[in-house]
Amino acid sequence: MNPYTIPSLSWFDRTPEPHEVVVSTRVRLSRNVAGYPFPGMLGTRVQQELVERIVSAWSHYLPGTRWVDLKSLPATAKKQLIESQVLTRQDLMAFPGGSLLLSPDTDPLGLVCFSDHLRLVRYDPGYNVQQGMDSVRQLAEKLDEKLPFAFSLELGYLNANVQDVGTGYRVSLLLHTPATFAERAVVMLKKLLSEHDAVFLPFQSGRDLYSQGMFLLMMDGVQGLPPEKVRKRLEDTCTMVIHYEREKRETLLSSRTRREEVRERIDTAWKILTSSRKVSSKAASEALLLLRTAAVWGVGPRMDLGRFPYLYFASQPGHMRSRMEAEGVSLSREGEEEARAAWLREMLSDHG
Repeated sequence: MNPYTIPSLSWFDRTPEPHEVVVSTRVRLSRNVAGYPFPGMLGTRVQQELVERIVSAWSHYLPGTRWVDLKSLPATAKKQLIESQVLTRQDLMAFPGGSLLLSPDTDPLGLVCFSDHLRLVRYDPGYNVQQGMDSVRQLAEKLDEKLPFAFSLELGYLNANVQDVGTGYRVSLLLHTPATFAERAVVMLKKLLSEHDAVFLPFQSGRDLYSQGMFLLMMDGVQGLPPEKVRKRLEDTCTMVIHYEREKRETLLSSRTRREEVRERIDTAWKILTSSRKVSSKAASEALLLLRTAAVWGVGPRMDLGRFPYLYFASQPGHMRSRMEAEGVSLSREGEEEARAAWLREMLSDHG
């Protein structure tokens, strides 16, 4: 499975409108088909019947969709799914019978028989909440014509997780807040956001990749709220984060010593990415985050902010190996680091 030929998986390859703190947006809509128990209670025969119904309905509206059984995926492909936030390690362990519906365009992708019968998921680089919510809602409305979803007049759409009962929406933003992290103000920001029913979590994708201030922002307590109110609350909370990050950035840069330290680290990161012959995934991630910081703060080498999601996710181990394997090259750990260094040098050759 080559994600670069599947737009719904290679979402990070779309160039977004640059955003000060938002790296990417994920919108998820959970649905269950009426007349069937939740996935944990499905027998093999009944699950197969349900999957066939879901695949048939989805393919009717999105011709060219690929159905992929997780059991058939090699380790490299599973690693890619984790790195690009499509699945977590916990998903792979808890729901081995799950499968994917990979849309042929930038439409949502489908997660079949995980904690719910169907999850429609849309990923976008940058801040794209409204388009994401519209995209999953429109597809869900079409699918409901062929797959009557479990619905209660009192509660709304029924889902396995009580927090998803109602509209079934979950929206999260991947944020980069380097000044807040550098000023050791994450705990205070987390406390401030919790007062507004927001959850602020460290971002992890296969390994610790948040050492430069990568976090996930999600809204809590939104069950039953109309989608427009969910979107507005997330937008207001994101604005709060932006103002907080700007305050910490101003404090940090007001110190000449701290400012010079930041510039020195950014210069070092640029050299690592454009001159090294071998680069580990950890070193690449941290250096790319520093270049994103430089682009937002207006210091040091300038990188196209809109290309950051692609550079960041496509340089992760699973993606590097998949790209090379598609070319018929099997990589050792050292070979992977050499291939990553060469690829980054090429990608950044027209910047600086």
